[in-house]
Amino acid sequence: MHPRDFSPPLRWVVFLCGFLAVVSAETRETIPVEELQLRGVAPLSSDGDVHALGDGRWLLADGETLRLQMGSSVHLLLDGSFESIDTRNDVDIDDRTFVLVTAIDAESGGVLLMLVAPDGRRVDSVRRIAYPASVPEVACLHRDPQTLDISLFTVSARGMLEQRFVYDGRRQMLVDVPVRSDPALLDAQSCVVHDERRSLYLADEGLGVLRVAASEESDAVLQPRLLVEPWGHLEGEVEDLSLDVFGNLWILDSDTNRIFRRSTSGSLRSFALPDSVKAAALAVHHNDGVAKLALVDEAAARLLQTEIRIPVAEFDRPEMPRAKRAMVLASDETEPVRRHGDAADDPAIYPGLGPNERVLILGTDKREGLLVYSLEGELLQSLPVGRVNNVDVLLAGPETGTQRSFAAASNRSNGSISLFEIADGLVQHLDDFGTGLNDVYGLCTYLSDSGAYVFINDTDGKFEQYLLDTSGATPRMELVREFVLPSQPEGCVADRETRRVYMGEEGAGIWAAGAEPDGEAPRLVIGLSSDLVADVEGMSIYRSETRALLVVSSQGSDSFAVYDLNSDYALVASFVIAANIAAGIDGVSETDGLAVSAVPLPAYPQGILIVQDGRNRIPDAPQNFKIVDWRAVQSVVDGVGQ
Repeated sequence: MHPRDFSPPLRWVVFLCGFLAVVSAETRETIPVEELQLRGVAPLSSDGDVHALGDGRWLLADGETLRLQMGSSVHLLLDGSFESIDTRNDVDIDDRTFVLVTAIDAESGGVLLMLVAPDGRRVDSVRRIAYPASVPEVACLHRDPQTLDISLFTVSARGMLEQRFVYDGRRQMLVDVPVRSDPALLDAQSCVVHDERRSLYLADEGLGVLRVAASEESDAVLQPRLLVEPWGHLEGEVEDLSLDVFGNLWILDSDTNRIFRRSTSGSLRSFALPDSVKAAALAVHHNDGVAKLALVDEAAARLLQTEIRIPVAEFDRPEMPRAKRAMVLASDETEPVRRHGDAADDPAIYPGLGPNERVLILGTDKREGLLVYSLEGELLQSLPVGRVNNVDVLLAGPETGTQRSFAAASNRSNGSISLFEIADGLVQHLDDFGTGLNDVYGLCTYLSDSGAYVFINDTDGKFEQYLLDTSGATPRMELVREFVLPSQPEGCVADRETRRVYMGEEGAGIWAAGAEPDGEAPRLVIGLSSDLVADVEGMSIYRSETRALLVVSSQGSDSFAVYDLNSDYALVASFVIAANIAAGIDGVSETDGLAVSAVPLPAYPQGILIVQDGRNRIPDAPQNFKIVDWRAVQSVVDGVGQ
């Protein structure tokens, strides 16, 4: 079960489990408090916000202006009342480089996007994002280290966490594309994002500091990081958060006039502010072993600064960047399934056998039945036959004994193989054939000179192989073989050329066995690795004149691995499917099933890859299937992909 399946009450159960884990780990021993010496830098017209630009430069907002503060020098950027400032440097647009600055406009309730010169002294352009239904309380930015896309996070007064793309890293342009909206159930005071860790930190007035995964292809599950009393070290209300370049979290506890530094390893330091100071905002910048802090003091309406020397032994090094996989983009997507939750599972492709015959995409909805889509993703048919899990196609030919094409699906409602006929652009349910399995799961088909076969597996590892006989008026299935894998399998694919069936054991890797009824026993041929992360899910074979490629869903890393069947299963590519912001198609994550076809299709001269998408964004919707032009995958295989 995935967190996305949880109802709001169950989300709170998940939160409470994490809450208790933090409480058990966060002991209540006393943390030594170090006194801070502060110096005034600049007067303010009222309280506001401050953000570090580095090199002694601070962006400062109050009730009247947004300005750049450098020591005693001030450069006015914009008139207005602003809150919740955040920035990202080195944003390229039209062959120019800017600092992207965001701030909540306290007057309109919207968020401004500002392109500021790298020296911070000039605003080049301003855009406004309106929030007519839910005014943001806090806002912060996230730059994906893989795609360089920039997202804007906001939390509204009603506790809704919203994410939208504001910069398309591929096209290097500002955009405004809503991505997702989740009920965070927070009284948010501040937020900040660690880009490399893809971690969004939120300050909740009554709970403390919480973490949410920042990737748009993630679930909004709250994870406690630092809690208020009586559960944790924070004694009062968390007013503001800041991150330094090493990923250490700085927390302003305004009620007790203290600042906490939580290192990436979880260790804490505590710093006391003078009683005369009432801090309302905090920003941190590191330079040569010194943490430089800026504070907005609302008691005296002034900007304060101080420095904290961090011993070398306490430094937490910047996290090493994750290995970047090649990226491809989906060209199209199907309509979503009808219901939210873990529903869509496995696709299959019917390429059409005649010059004018319609191409069909078959997809399982394991809560309802079999869905039939056009190549453009339009839903054409819905066949409510039960909880079908995996589906595969048997094309017309001498192996089936007729000129008829079929599809077979594993049906968990009755533990059967559901058989369908494909003719004249339509799919018709013919019959269900019982199996000897307790909990049917994955399924694939196999065509050879000896006949047409269906492989079906059980969640306990058992496989059954059936011979499909369509020579008579009524199709029949005959059990011809049984074997077992050590633990739960699902995806499988059979290859006529090698006469092998390839099977995914979700927690172990990929097995190969002879596909004929008297074929060799299974053996593990590809183990788990950094490129194949459990669960091992869908798989399919792309066979051209020169190569046979096994494409596999690596669900644990939201990626796809490609292996050469003719070169001892050598890994030839690993890639992710990223958001196609221009087309309004989100990226792909938590993929269950996939299918490939090398048959030239309209608009896809080298065929297609179809994948199930576990989280359907832009905007939030039930799951669906993404359509990828094989030429994009081939460019990655050839080593020229993004």
